[in-house]
Formats: sequence, C-alpha cells, structure tokens
Amino acid sequence: MRRVLLGDKVDTNAPVINLTEPVGSFNDPGSKITPFKIMKGIQPVDAGHEYIIVPHLSPRDENDTTAYWKHLDWEKAIVDGMNAAKLDYSGAFKWEGNLDVLAVGTRGYAGRYGPLLRPVP
Repeated sequence: MRRVLLGDKVDTNAPVINLTEPVGSFNDPGSKITPFKIMKGIQPVDAGHEYIIVPHLSPRDENDTTAYWKHLDWEKAIVDGMNAAKLDYSGAFKWEGNLDVLAVGTRGYAGRYGPLLRPVP
C-alpha cells in the first residue's frame, strides 16, 4: 500500500486525494488479489503547506476549550491538533475530497495506527 503519512505533501489540484492506494501489478508474481473497501471523505488540508491537517476532535476533559465536537470551532481544533502533531499550520485551510482504500476485514486505523498512519507504540 502507498500511504499519505503525517506531514506528507498532497496534490491539492487532483480531483481527490488518495490517502491510501494499493500497489502491485498483474505482471508482478508477488502481487496478490485482495478485496478492498473504499471510504470517501473530505479532509481539511493546510492551504499553505499542502498537507492533511490533524484536528483535535474529542475533548480531553470537561475543561477542554479546543475540541471540535465540544465547541464546533474548526480553527481552534486545527490549531490545537497541529500543535499536538508538531506540524506547522499556515493559518489557512481548505476542504479536499479524499479516498481511503482498506483491505476488507480491517477496521481502519483505530487499533495499531493513530491519525494518518503514524504508528502508535
């Protein structure tokens, strides 16, 4: 699988951003036929740096003032999430369509991987 990793630049001129895509070839004897499911979504992308944004979504505690699902403020959630991810934020974002290809039988990244496939120890 080819994957977009945390901090990777993405092509914002493409019709959609492929967060993951299978690699292989009919002519490659090591390739295998694998069923996939495709998840379509929309992600915020840093307009200046052209990488996927990591927003802070869920509250850490009852005093959290930046979680999107608590205050519905994208700007606060993005600033806090990008600080936590240790990525520069240009101060501007845009919404881009994306595709995520997952092998059938997987539950996404919730278990072993955190946001944007950064391995969780």
